[in-house]
Amino acid sequence: MSREARIIQPLKPTLNAFTEYFKRTYRTGIPYFYLFRRLNKVHETPDDSLSEYNCERPYETLSNIIPEEYRHHNYLAERSRKAWN
Repeated sequence: MSREARIIQPLKPTLNAFTEYFKRTYRTGIPYFYLFRRLNKVHETPDDSLSEYNCERPYETLSNIIPEEYRHHNYLAERSRKAWN
C-alpha cells in the first residue's frame, strides 16, 4: 500500500470541497466507531472504509438510499420510459 500526494487540478476548486467534506466526515465519524489498538490500523482504516463511505452508506441527497440502489432505480425508470416511447 503506497500513498502519494496529488495536487488539485487547476481551475477545479470543487475537488477541494469534496476532499474537505470527506475529511470532516471521516474525522468526526470514524474515531467513534473504531478502537485502534495499533497505530498502523489508523492508517489502514481509511483505505478499508473508503469503499464503505462511497458505496455502502445511504446518501441524504439520494433520498437516504445507497448509490447502487439509486443506479438500479434510475436504470429501471429509464427502461420503463423507453418502453412507453
